[in-house]
Amino acid sequence: MELIRHVGRKDERLTFSCCRLERQGFLNIYSFGAGSPERRHDLMDRGNAAVILPADFRDRMVYVIRQPRPVKAFIDTEPGSRALRQARDGAESETFSVSSDEISVWELPAGMVDGDETPLMAARRELREETGLDVPDCAFRQVAAYYPSIGATAEKIHAFIADVAQAEEVETRGDGWEQIEVWKMSWDEAFGLVDQGRIETASSSVLLRELKIIDLQSRRSG
Repeated sequence: MELIRHVGRKDERLTFSCCRLERQGFLNIYSFGAGSPERRHDLMDRGNAAVILPADFRDRMVYVIRQPRPVKAFIDTEPGSRALRQARDGAESETFSVSSDEISVWELPAGMVDGDETPLMAARRELREETGLDVPDCAFRQVAAYYPSIGATAEKIHAFIADVAQAEEVETRGDGWEQIEVWKMSWDEAFGLVDQGRIETASSSVLLRELKIIDLQSRRSG
């Protein structure tokens, strides 16, 4: 590889100062100085997460979940976008309603790494809670660990593919608040969701594309 240019001036060292907790909750918001106390940065922290693609490598099936995501209402609907603008301008936002289907997304089982859990422990728990599929640790393969938005959040996502061909099906109620539909589909149907732009979350897209790469490689080697 070759370094071809510098854009801006790179400091040899950065001094970090005045880290403050600005808001505490499910999303903790901090601010800090970096390089100069006058230049403030924001950091959002909610911990790390695990996401899992349950794939049956024997029958070429995958399990995908679908659930309503309330934040989507403020992004993809006009009443939600208007309410967000009103709140941003300091006004009281209007009450609105949308159908659950309108704000539902196709995605993969995922959740936060809790307490002393390892990412693998969290992945196995979330798979069991959100799909009712239970497989041993050896069925999981971590394929990536990445920052979804390193410019603003400290969250790191650990992405796994789990071979669920021999999965045990167990009773599950999720976390008590979730409204999840579990869909079983062929690999080609899942790849079609990606090609049609119907997979709207980055983690789900990353893992389904990884499965497609695995599929292509296995065909070439076969």
